[in-house]
Amino acid sequence: MVNMTLVSLLRHMVLSRRNACLCTGSACLYGIPESTLRDRTLGLQPIPGSSDPLPRPGPQTLFYVTEGEQFVCHVKYMAEIGYGYSRREIVRLAISLAKKNNSEPCLSDYWFSRLKKRWRDIHVAKVASCQS
Repeated sequence: MVNMTLVSLLRHMVLSRRNACLCTGSACLYGIPESTLRDRTLGLQPIPGSSDPLPRPGPQTLFYVTEGEQFVCHVKYMAEIGYGYSRREIVRLAISLAKKNNSEPCLSDYWFSRLKKRWRDIHVAKVASCQS
């Protein structure tokens, strides 16, 4: 594998985009494999030293990773202190949080089951009846 620095890779990306230079020419000029240069300019392979995550296949996730963790921690905390949410309340809470992110989600039972698979320690409170 050819050693390359982040600066040289970014230089290749700029050359191939601005000057309409082919990836083949840039790859030959700087001694980088053409497939590596193409994959990195398309975002299919991470740039060394970069903290940007690769794009995931499939539809966009509803929350960012940190938002999802905060959402689940809130639901778990409320359940621990005795104010657990029902399935419907969790879905409504997720919809209201997604609307703050300028997203219009249509969440269903399938979304909730996938949430429970990702976060196995999330529990749903049973709705208590109003009669005593």
